[in-house]
Amino acid sequence: MDDCATVTSGARGSAADNPTTQTLTPLQKARSVAFVVGSASSFGVTISVDKCFGNRGVMFGGKQVAMCPAAPQVYTPPLQAVTVPPVAIETTPAPIIHVDPPQPKLRPATVPPVAIMTTPAPVIHVDPVPPQPKIRPATVPPVAIETTPAPVIHVDPVPVDEEAPEDGEDDVIEDTTNFCRQRRLGNQFKRAGCVRRNGRITRTAQPNRRKRRSCTRPGNVWCRIGGGMAKKRSVNLEDFP
Repeated sequence: MDDCATVTSGARGSAADNPTTQTLTPLQKARSVAFVVGSASSFGVTISVDKCFGNRGVMFGGKQVAMCPAAPQVYTPPLQAVTVPPVAIETTPAPIIHVDPPQPKLRPATVPPVAIMTTPAPVIHVDPVPPQPKIRPATVPPVAIETTPAPVIHVDPVPVDEEAPEDGEDDVIEDTTNFCRQRRLGNQFKRAGCVRRNGRITRTAQPNRRKRRSCTRPGNVWCRIGGGMAKKRSVNLEDFP
């Protein structure tokens, strides 16, 4: 298919100038092409259209004699004169360049030599440092310093009462009969005390367990400073006066 011919429409038209007969106008001829088929019984045509709106029609026609003249005619549309208004072009005048005349060469002035008085630098004399006599360290005789030995503190161990209570003598018993109050002992009077069977009472403001057990061990009654009493279970309060 290398001998195929390719043609393109040479003028733009519209549907209003489509041919209705075989007699073509110059514009219609510019949009047409003619081929001599010769003795061929058939031929193939490929048609392509650029981007457009709507449909495009292609018309085919045939005749025993070629429709086109011997020399091809090219449709030339009439030229229309376009009137262009004159345009004012703003021009900038060329700058004026002033060239100064060359200056004459200046010769350096000859200055006579000038005598400058200079002051000599002062001479500084540094006196040598006289040698100092050597200082011998003084010998100090040893001095006896009296020292006091640190005191020896002896801490005696606190005796620990490891004896077990006897017959519930360490139990706190509530004083329901006002036994201690009648004897002015207990928390109301800020005193503790030992009530013996013979009626004698020993009071103290600093009670401790040693004092309490020394009272309850022989069968007496101990009135506590915080309230209540302590005694052996076998001791009866009715036996005290």
